[in-house]
Amino acid sequence: MHSIKVLVIGDNAFARSVIEKLSYDDNEQKLEIISISKQENFSNLCENIYLPEYDIEKIIDIVSARRISLSIACSEKLIASGIVEAFQEQGLNIFGPTSTSTEICFSHHAAKEFMHQNLIPSEPYVSFDSKEVCLAYLAHLNFPVIIRPDFLFETNYEKKVFIADDINNATAFIQEYFSQPFLSTYKKRLIIEAYSEGEEFCTSILYDGSTALSLVPIKMHREYNEYSLTFNEKSANSLSDGSTDKLQLEINEKIIKPFLNALAQNSEDEESIKHGVPQRSFSGFISFITKLNPEGEIVLDRFEVLAPDLSAELSLDLIEENLFDLLFSCTQGKLNFYRDGLRYVHLTGVAVDLNYSKAASSYLNEESFLQIERTASDANYRIKVQILSSELKDSVRLFIYAPTEVEAKNFAMTVATELNLFDESESLL
Repeated sequence: MHSIKVLVIGDNAFARSVIEKLSYDDNEQKLEIISISKQENFSNLCENIYLPEYDIEKIIDIVSARRISLSIACSEKLIASGIVEAFQEQGLNIFGPTSTSTEICFSHHAAKEFMHQNLIPSEPYVSFDSKEVCLAYLAHLNFPVIIRPDFLFETNYEKKVFIADDINNATAFIQEYFSQPFLSTYKKRLIIEAYSEGEEFCTSILYDGSTALSLVPIKMHREYNEYSLTFNEKSANSLSDGSTDKLQLEINEKIIKPFLNALAQNSEDEESIKHGVPQRSFSGFISFITKLNPEGEIVLDRFEVLAPDLSAELSLDLIEENLFDLLFSCTQGKLNFYRDGLRYVHLTGVAVDLNYSKAASSYLNEESFLQIERTASDANYRIKVQILSSELKDSVRLFIYAPTEVEAKNFAMTVATELNLFDESESLL
C-alpha cells in the first residue's frame, strides 16, 4: 500500500503530541511519520532526523528529497523566521501560519494594541521603551503587577513574564532587563499590566482563514493540598459541566468572534496593505488564554500560534477526527468540509503532577509505569505517563482520560498510593 509521508518539525511537547495523535489515528492510507528535531531520538513512534540547529533551506531539501505530502510547523520560532513562506515559495504543502500574520502573537505590545483597538476585553496595560520613564511610573501602580518583555524570542533573556509583588521587585527586574546588552532586533520594551487572580481557560481553534473549528477547551488551575504540594500541584481538564459550557459560550462571543472578525477586516484593508502594514490573514492554530477575573469578567490574557503544550497534550487526544486529514484540509482552505464541527471522545482529560518522595526515586522505572497503564486499561480509562525533572524536584505527570474529572483525579490518587509517591511522614485521608 502506498504510504503518505508527513513531517513534524519541532522539539516541544506540542510536536510530540502531534506525533502521538498521528500515530494512532485510523487512516485509510498508511502514514509514514518523520520528525525533524534538535533532540536526538525525539520520539519512538516515528523516524527521527536530528538537526542540531534548524536550517530552513536544509529542511526544504529533506522535504523535496523525501517527497513529503504534508509538513507541520510545531516551532513558534521557526514560524516567526518565515518557514511557512519559504515552503510556499517552493510549492510545498505546510501547515502553519505565515510570519506576517502572526506578528501580534510574538509581540506583547502588538497583541495588547490589537485587543485595545478592536475592543476585546483585556487587563489594563502600559508599554515602555525607556527605562527611566518605566521606573518613574512605578510610583503610580498598585501591586502586584505583571511585567512582560515585549518580543517572545528575545535572545539572552529567558524571563518571559514576571510578577512583581512590590516596587522593589519591579525596580530590580526593570533594571536587569534594560541592562541586557543583546536582546531581539525589536525595540527594547516592557509591558506592565494589572495582575488578578482567577481561573484560566485555554480555547484552541483550527482556522483556515474563513472557517474555525474549536478543539476541546481546557481549564487550567492550581490546587494545593495539605501534603506539602505532593499531590495535584497543577491540573488541567476539559470543560464538561453546564456552568463551564455557558462560560465557553461567553468566551466565543466576547473574545474569539471579535478577534477573528478583526483579523478578517485587517487582511481586507487595502489602504493598510498599500502603506506596508502586514496582513493579518491567518491559517493554523490560534490559542486564546482567557481569565475569569474576581469581578466575574472574562478577559483575554494572551493568544498563541500553537496550542500550549499542556493543553495540546490533553485536547488532541480527545479529538476523534484523523489529524492528518484535519490539518491537510486546513492547508487547502477546506475546513468547511467539517460543517458539523469536530467529533470528540466522550471522556474528560486531566493532567496531574505528582511529586516524588525521596524514597520513590529509587524504585520508579518503566515497569512501574507500564503497570499503571495496565491498571488504567482494566478500569476502562486511558492514561499516559511522563517523567518531569528539574533542579528543584522530580515528578510524574499523568494524563488520565476518564468519564468525569472526579474519577480521573481519584485514579491519580490511587496511582500515587500504589507507587508510594508520598513521604512516610505524610498521611492520606
